Amino acid sequence: MRTGIVLAILMVSALVATDTVAAPVAELKLVSEHAVDGMRGGNLSGLALCGKDLWTVSDRDDEQIYRLDISAPVWQAETVKIEVPPVPESGLPWGLRSRTTAASFIRGGDLDFEGISCDAAGNRYIVSEAHAAVLQVPVDGAPQWLQIAPRMVREARASGMLLHFNALFEGLAVNPEGNQIWLAAERERRGLISIKRPHSLWGCDGACVLLSEAGQEVQPAQFNNAKAVSRILPTWRCSRASCSPLSVMPSRFVGVTRSRPRSSCAGRLPTKPSSLSGVTPSPMAWPKPW
Repeated sequence: MRTGIVLAILMVSALVATDTVAAPVAELKLVSEHAVDGMRGGNLSGLALCGKDLWTVSDRDDEQIYRLDISAPVWQAETVKIEVPPVPESGLPWGLRSRTTAASFIRGGDLDFEGISCDAAGNRYIVSEAHAAVLQVPVDGAPQWLQIAPRMVREARASGMLLHFNALFEGLAVNPEGNQIWLAAERERRGLISIKRPHSLWGCDGACVLLSEAGQEVQPAQFNNAKAVSRILPTWRCSRASCSPLSVMPSRFVGVTRSRPRSSCAGRLPTKPSSLSGVTPSPMAWPKPW
């Protein structure tokens, strides 16, 4: 199966921890686009550069991740098998968990991997949207789920996040030391959560929720008759004069997106990046039908 992806560099200004207003963020720049061969069912849903290796995951594969050979224009995915232990209790309510179980029989996968990141040592971290959990895949040794304090889910839900099926965590970033993780929640509401590991249990140093965002946002100026729309923004194809939507895609804190699986790719990243574009990028994903 061949999956198309588009890579871009997100040009951002330095974020200053003061009360002053940050300088405007530059538009995203398209660098290159490549097809990917070798993924069992496509559905590329995460991308991270760990040292010299580029890693990706699929939201349909629970027992494998992929290393990408990018030496040729068409990238080749190498399958890396992982043995995933049982998922720990995250604090999500029964209703969400039951819908996740039902959906797994349709889509073919229970974990719904939606983002991958890594620390300086090369350990990989994968977020499971279905279970609001993070799997660590070490360089050596067996994968294990991070022990996350239930407070994280409680605070996220109290802030309006993690309330709806298939609208949970869509990406993550980890610091080089591997002791702090940022989790990006998608639509209804979208937001950002930070957890740290002072010891074996991951918890919150102060408030868990860094941002909870809802409402409307004005379309980019390239749109004809730009108007305010829901923060579930479309992805679009842009020329110098105008933009036309390709498909509905949530607005996220990203520097990478992908097109639908096919032999040739097309598409363009939004010209107006998120206000959280200083965060380490994680990929977008097409909305799912369930």
